[in-house]
Amino acid sequence: QDIIAKKKSVSRLLHVFGELGKNMSNDANSNSPRNDKNDTLSTQEAPMQLVSSKIVTDMMEWVADVILDSILGLRDISEELSEAIVQVLDEFAEGMMAAIRVCDAMPVSLQRLREVCRVMSMTSSEIVTGFQDGVIGQVFDRDEVIGLIEALFERTPAVEANLGLLGGLHKP
Repeated sequence: QDIIAKKKSVSRLLHVFGELGKNMSNDANSNSPRNDKNDTLSTQEAPMQLVSSKIVTDMMEWVADVILDSILGLRDISEELSEAIVQVLDEFAEGMMAAIRVCDAMPVSLQRLREVCRVMSMTSSEIVTGFQDGVIGQVFDRDEVIGLIEALFERTPAVEANLGLLGGLHKP
């Protein structure tokens, strides 16, 4: 039931962002004259729509950063919690990308959200290999990767060896 409540919260949040984007876009359009020839955006409308998109994108990134900070701050993530986080965040990241629409590159916070979902379904050795290959290292620093491994996995000799490969001085 807890996961259902979280999914409903995510849906509501995405709906609010979508409506906010539409309303800001509509406000920008209603305050600017149309070019009657082709009914295209006037030179005043286009910048207003970009500003509106930027505001909505910045707000979404802020929310994503708060979520990421919360996840990266966890010291123990059970398998059940990990699965629930991935399920909710996948939907959230997809919804945020759909709501942004006008975006040349995926915002960093969304890349990090997607990557944390991917990392949470990997083994500790896959995480270390991904970090060493630079794929995970492009999104998370060494300390964040060590923290995720420590939170996701029980202390076994294999996990300790993988942490050692990262050169991390980790807590026993």
